[in-house]
Formats: sequence, C-alpha cells, structure tokens
Amino acid sequence: FDAGWDGDNASFEVDEDGATVTVKIDLTDFDFASKTGAKMTVTVTYPTEPTSAAPEEPTTEEPTTVEPTTEAPTTEEPTTEAPTTEAPTTEEPTTEEPTTAAPKLHVTTTSNYYPAADLGDKAISEKFNVDYTLQQPDENKIVSGTWRFEYDADKVVLTNVEMPNVSDAYINTYVDSETGKTITMGTFSDVNGYDFADEKDFVKAEFQALNGGEEEIKFVVVDLINEEWVIVENEVIKDKPQPEPTTVEPTTEPEPTTAEPTTEPAPDADFIIKAGTVKAEPAAGTTVKVPVEFTKNPGYGYGYVRATWDKDALILKNVEYNDSLAPKQSSAAPIDSTSDTYKVSFGDMMTLDPFNGTGTAFTLVFEVADSTAAGDYAITLTEDEVYTTEIETINSAVINGKVTLGTEPTTAEPTTEEPTTVEPTTEEPTTVEPTTEEPTTVEPTTEAPTEEPTTEAPTEEPTTVEPTEEPTTVEPTTVEPTEATSVAPTEETTIEPTEETTATDATSATGGKSTGDSTGDSTGDNGNGGNEGGNGAVQTGNASMAIIILLVLISATGAIYFARKKVK
Repeated sequence: FDAGWDGDNASFEVDEDGATVTVKIDLTDFDFASKTGAKMTVTVTYPTEPTSAAPEEPTTEEPTTVEPTTEAPTTEEPTTEAPTTEAPTTEEPTTEEPTTAAPKLHVTTTSNYYPAADLGDKAISEKFNVDYTLQQPDENKIVSGTWRFEYDADKVVLTNVEMPNVSDAYINTYVDSETGKTITMGTFSDVNGYDFADEKDFVKAEFQALNGGEEEIKFVVVDLINEEWVIVENEVIKDKPQPEPTTVEPTTEPEPTTAEPTTEPAPDADFIIKAGTVKAEPAAGTTVKVPVEFTKNPGYGYGYVRATWDKDALILKNVEYNDSLAPKQSSAAPIDSTSDTYKVSFGDMMTLDPFNGTGTAFTLVFEVADSTAAGDYAITLTEDEVYTTEIETINSAVINGKVTLGTEPTTAEPTTEEPTTVEPTTEEPTTVEPTTEEPTTVEPTTEAPTEEPTTEAPTEEPTTVEPTEEPTTVEPTTVEPTEATSVAPTEETTIEPTEETTATDATSATGGKSTGDSTGDSTGDNGNGGNEGGNGAVQTGNASMAIIILLVLISATGAIYFARKKVK
C-alpha cells in the first residue's frame, strides 16, 4: 500500500504473539518534492505455521503400515514385503528437518561512548535487547543530546526504542544513501536538565533477527551536553574544561575583546552564527531585541545553539524565528524567564530541502530588569550543533554579541576648557587705566601767558577730556620744549594780533584744556604786559601745535599698544 511521508509512526496488528512483521519500503517511484509515490509492503509470519504441520505428517503415516502386517499371515505371506518400500519414504522427510538448524545471526555491538559487546547467536525471528545506561560525569544535569543506531535492515529490524528517563525525545528512522545502513536517530533537549546523578537507563532498543550471518549494531553518541560543558561533541568525547566558562564571558564586555574572537573561527567554519550588538536605555521594562545572524551557511537541515546572558540585567521573554531561514523546531523547550540560558532549536529534522541563505535567523527578545545599571552585558553563544538534511554534522562556529545599556560617555568629550581662552581678554582694560596718571605731566609744558585764549578756551575745552583717553605715553614732555623755544622768536614782532585770533582758533580746535590752564599759570608768574603777552600768544599757538603732535603720538602709541595686545 501507499506510504506517506508525514512523520507519523506506522502501526500494524497481528493475531498471535511472537509473529514476525517485516516492513519493506520501495522508493523507486518516490517523488521528493511532493513526498508521495513510496510503496510499503508488510509481511506477517506466524511461528505456528511451519512448526506444527511438518512433524505431524510422517508420524500419522507410520501407523497405517502396521495394519496390513496383521492381515498378511492369514492368506498372503508375500504381502509383508510391501511395507519395506514405505520405510524410505518416512525417512526422507526426516532428512529435510535440518531446516530447524536454520542459519543463526551472530550479533555484536560497538559504540564510540560505550564498550563493545558480543550478544551471541540469535535465531531467526528471535528478539533481543540492546540497552545503554548513563550516569552524568559531574553534578551538572544533562540538558541535551543526540544519538543514533546504525544497522543492516536485511539482518535485523528495530521493533522498539525508547528513552525511559527523557520525556520529550524525538526519534526518527531513515536510510543512509551512501552506506545503505538504516539509521535510527534520537535527539532531546530541556533547559531545566535531566537528572542522571544516579546510573539510569539511557536508551533501550529491541531488535529482531531476520536473516542469518553476522550483524554489527553500532550505537553512536553524537552530542551530549550538561549544564556546564560539552561531554561529547561531533562524536568526540571531550575532557571537562577548567576555567574556560569564566574567562570567556568577561572578555565579551569590552568592545575590543568581542571583536577579536569573531575573526578566529570564520576561516575554519562552514557555518557561522553571530549574535548582534545593540544599545538601549537602562530603564526597567525596556524591550531589547538582539538579532542572531547566519553569516555563513552552506545549506542545512536543522541545528541548535545555546545563548547565555546576565539574568540580573536581562530577562528573556521570547524568541522570534525567521520561518524562511530558521523556523522553530517542534522539540524547542519552553522559555524560562528566571533562567540565564536558553538553547534555541531551529530548522526541521524532517525536511529534505536545505535552508539556504544568510541574514537574521532569529531574534532574542529581552526585557531590562529592575535596578539594572548602565553598562555592557554579554550575549554568549555556545553548544552550536548544525546538521545537513541527511543528518551529517556541519562544522560550525559562533560569534558573541552584547547589549549596551545607557549612552556611552560622550559628555566628557566637549571639555569646558575653551572658555578659559576668553578670560585673558579682561586684562586689556586694566592696562589702559594707569595711563590716566600722565595728563599731569603734559599741562606744565605750555607756559605761554596768553590772556586772550583764556576767555574762550575754558568754556569749550573742559568738556572734552581727550588727554584722558590717549595719554598712554610720556613722550610729549620731551617734544614740547624743543618746539616752543624755536618757534617763539620768529613770530614775536610780527603778527601778534592775528596770531591771537588764530591761536584762539587753534586752541579751540585742538580742545587744549592744558592751554587754558598754562595761561593762567604763566600770567601770574611773569607780570609782564604786551611783549610777554605777545610771546604768550605765540607760545599758545606753538603749544597747540605741540598738543596736536602729542595727540598724534598718543593715538599712534595707543594703536601700537593695542596691536601688541592683539598679538599677545
């Protein structure tokens, strides 16, 4: 009848105990795309059929030859010779009975984890057990594992297999296209772990012999992992690592250390699983999504990877799977929000079409716990197991990630040192203030006792305090005496009246407050009349010229002074 590829078990009922059920599957017309076209033939052989009929036939015929022997003496003596021909006929079936010494099947078992065993000869249709026990090598519980039986389906048939102390084992049987061996594989996983502290039944299998000859049943422990370390990885038994789990986690916290291991496994791995790096606010209840990518993928069937984090800072709420690249396996364990680790089961053990491509395979959805401080929190990946659609191991590697809570210390970069460069500008006005002391030295230089400008100069000139702004230098004291003595004699006798008027204009134009002051002083000292007044007028004009020169020098000096301050 038609055989469907749906993952369900096939059930058959027989009428008698001890019957032999042989199931053969013909995949000649099987279509892998639609998973149809396979034919299944079931043959039931009852042990009573050959054993009851064969021995009864010769035993019932022998008494029939005795009856004619009693009649022979009465009339016909030669008739007693006839039974001699019947004797060989009864012996012939006895020579065929060596079929009871039918071929025996000699069975041995081998394993990569358990010692080999010789189970001896098994009669055809005889059932026998192949059982294995397990005791965890330390106090840590077993959290996951994968195993397989390899056997010749023409010699034996697996009638039953179970894991008595594992509640959620997934068991599947298929034929290896390369070796022709039939393989029954089991896998199991539970984040809470299985307790094998005491030796318990691990895998129990029941086989039945089909044909004679030699048969080696191979039991392989593919992977076996406990809460702390990998006991068996890719069929290789591992020693317990010493300090590795404690040294790996802190190295992922600073950014430089997490970047280094990402480049190490890539050259040697065919399949790479990488956890992302994300940032979030350190506020309780904040949702943080950490993407986990396949950065290298040759095509796979199914796999696993364990994620570990700081449960005091992050609480795992969900795992969001990318159904096109990494769908959730039916055997995936439920999420425990109080745990700090979870083994993600992705892919499909029953698929014949591999999952290809790269990108985000699934996303770990966390919630920030209460009172979580800002900082870096590592997302560590371990226990990676990836298989092809033919359940062959793919060489894989992982890259750890992290969650950064809080912004990085960017506030330290804009230092407040720049305003200190403005403070030196307050020194410039302090250098100008002491220059107000110098006007006292300018006024006594003009001694001309001019009376005429005294009436006009004081009215206009006290209002302008120009010398107070620019008297930054003492240079005018040396300039004015030299000019006053040389100019005065040339202008004494001539244009006194005109010089008086021009002098007043000059003094008013220059705003010479010092001229008015010096006129009063010289009049009181000399006591002279016209000539002294004429001389005074000329000196007033010269003084105004001197003041103009003085102001020019002062302004030039001030410009030079401020220019120097600018350079400084």
